[in-house]
Amino acid sequence: MSFRSSALLLSASALLLGACEERGGSVSNLRSAVAFVRMADLRDTISAARAAVDLKAAGLALNLRAAGILRHAGRTDEARGLYLALARQNPNDAEAPAALAEIAAEAGNWAEADRYAATALQHEAANVPARIVRLMLDYTRALNEGNQTALNAALARIPDLRAARPNDAILRRVVIAELLRQKDLAGVLAEVDLAIRQSPEDRSLYALRLAVHMQAGDMPAVDAELAHITATFPDDPGVTTSVVAWYEEHGASGKAEGYLRQRADALRDDPAVLGALLQFLVERRGPEAALDELNRRIAEDGPQTFLRAALASLRFDLGQYDGGLRELRAAIAGAGPQEDVVTLKLTLAPMLKAVGDEAEMRAVIEDILAAAPNETEALKLKAEWLITDDRTAEAIVTLRRALALAPQDTGAMALLSEAHLRDGERDLARQSLALAAWTSDAAPAESLRYARFLHDDGELLTAETVLIAALRQSHGDTTLLEELGRVYINMKDWPRAGDVARAIERSATDEARARAVPIRMAVLRARGDTEGLAAYVDAFDNGTHTGHHLQIAALQALLDSGGAAQAVAVAERLLAAAPTDVELRYLAAMARERAGELEAAASSYRAMVTDGSAGPQVWTGLARVLSQMPNRLEEAASVLDRGLGAYPGNLLLLWARAGLHEHMGEFDAAIAIYENLYARDSSSAIAANNLASLLSARHADDPDSLARARVVVRRLRGRPEAPFRETYGWIAYLSGDYQTARRELEVAAAALTGDPQVHYRLAMTYRALGQIREAREQYEMVTDIVAPTDTREFVLSTRAYLSTTGEAVKVE
Repeated sequence: MSFRSSALLLSASALLLGACEERGGSVSNLRSAVAFVRMADLRDTISAARAAVDLKAAGLALNLRAAGILRHAGRTDEARGLYLALARQNPNDAEAPAALAEIAAEAGNWAEADRYAATALQHEAANVPARIVRLMLDYTRALNEGNQTALNAALARIPDLRAARPNDAILRRVVIAELLRQKDLAGVLAEVDLAIRQSPEDRSLYALRLAVHMQAGDMPAVDAELAHITATFPDDPGVTTSVVAWYEEHGASGKAEGYLRQRADALRDDPAVLGALLQFLVERRGPEAALDELNRRIAEDGPQTFLRAALASLRFDLGQYDGGLRELRAAIAGAGPQEDVVTLKLTLAPMLKAVGDEAEMRAVIEDILAAAPNETEALKLKAEWLITDDRTAEAIVTLRRALALAPQDTGAMALLSEAHLRDGERDLARQSLALAAWTSDAAPAESLRYARFLHDDGELLTAETVLIAALRQSHGDTTLLEELGRVYINMKDWPRAGDVARAIERSATDEARARAVPIRMAVLRARGDTEGLAAYVDAFDNGTHTGHHLQIAALQALLDSGGAAQAVAVAERLLAAAPTDVELRYLAAMARERAGELEAAASSYRAMVTDGSAGPQVWTGLARVLSQMPNRLEEAASVLDRGLGAYPGNLLLLWARAGLHEHMGEFDAAIAIYENLYARDSSSAIAANNLASLLSARHADDPDSLARARVVVRRLRGRPEAPFRETYGWIAYLSGDYQTARRELEVAAAALTGDPQVHYRLAMTYRALGQIREAREQYEMVTDIVAPTDTREFVLSTRAYLSTTGEAVKVE
């Protein structure tokens, strides 16, 4: 078990399950293998045992001993195979099934452990190993079911079994689990100390002892344990994330930095260890601190290749793109034959992608794979561009290969989920995300990605479960808490939403506490507490809350919740104190826009354009306001063109320009921009929908355009959003798949009741299926919605159909 897996397993049930799993490549207990025999003897004994089993000539005792040697040497699969053979050959013996029960229990396979323990006890009711496995199963079942009577009965069996096998590892796990359940941390430490003396190579025990010290908040004990772990297992990085998070939760950021620096000093030739320190410095003290650290190490250790590469990467991150790329290329060119050039090239590839050199980036990855075809990071980078190019079948094959090489790689699992989503296979995508969350031990990023997927699919209870599990591992993570708050808001569970808001409000920074603002305001609005809401909002500009992030969050929450008039009043008061604050000025203009004060909003946006403080949002806001005014579309288009002149290629401005082209009937120009946006970010479902929708609407007679639309629209299959279902259904209609078209368009029409085009498309589908009465009803809905002067093509087609088919036949 790696430290990452075990460091925070402080619930009894989690300990029993988690302590038996081997994740991260650490073998939990090699002591017995060393104690039994020398490796030469081990090889001889194993060979003899295999021959004996094959020939069925050796005695049971010799074969059991050989299986035991294999097991204690960490070769569990081979030991299990030998025990299975022995159990078949000796159906009345208890020792082999008892050992199989222990192996199954250690792997967390409760059903198999139960079956083999029952077999062993059937042959020998007093068999102690089988009785211990039975105790563990009974204890775990009683714990999970909350059955106190059964729990007490299981606990009563412990003394006799401990007397028979005082050093049994499974039994010790049960004892530790019970002590944890009783919050007897001193008792846990005593048991763990005994276990470490018995198995000093078992890293999971040190991790558990560290976790207990962390749970107790014993800073000196944590410091001492970390020093011991670092000295004893300097190559195991698994504990780092948990320790750093724990130190920071306890306001000891300096100790976290000191711990990372201690590891970096102990392993000066390990780029990954130095990388953890540099990342921490960048996030906590800024890039200059990391730059100083690198320069110091280069001065002390000389210009080693990986230090030069790290310096180049950091300078690139600071915006020195040409210099960073030049230095990294020089480091690669100067690397010796024994140095890890593959890792350097893996650093170079994303930098090339960031500067838009996609061709060279792909060439670098192909070069890596030619030299190292099993390099999983390169396989993942290749899969990324295959997904981007909508070559999902190839991407899935590539990612499955990567996962065969690295089964625990959660990044590959996330990419596999994305590839399945591109194909519209949401169930497969969900499975990949669930596996990533489980494999990562409920790490924040993987859990958040899975929870958001569940949230989007309306599976709120499951999303809640995933987030709570992650928060047990990452206490106080405000991103996880924010998502949990959103889940509770959608569940209308206002008490728990309020609890989440309070938890976030205990964070150390205004930026983190700002995440609580929309949750708190949603709770107050749901309760109808207008006075409380007003007091809460007013507090942001009367000195009770002074953080800029909190003020911005309050304004944004008011706008998102429809409180535009109140947002205008709050913004004006805040601007009186900070009249040059660009973000406040922008939100004040947006508030006026949302309140319907279009001229005032346009004036505010235009003032920012005039004084040079306008960013892309301001240019977009001005164009948006102008487009809502009579006869101002051309002016709005001019504003966006000027904005794009100031910010060439800006995504926000391009989105606005494409929408305006579409609104003005300039469909080919809109398609060109959507193609650009899709090429730059093909993961965007909105870009995919808009591009596919226009291609299918404007070029339905062009086979190439329709084929392109079919490829782009695949990822919308199974999405719940009505506009996406309309697009998917219409392309299905154009492709001759009328049953799918009907299913999707019926849902879309039920949601978009005021959209005449979706009713027209459903009518066309009904006609294709021969459902004439249903088609006519949908056509009539079109004429009920549109104005008499509407001359759009589908409206004219609707009128023509109705005029040539006589009176409607109403559908009851």
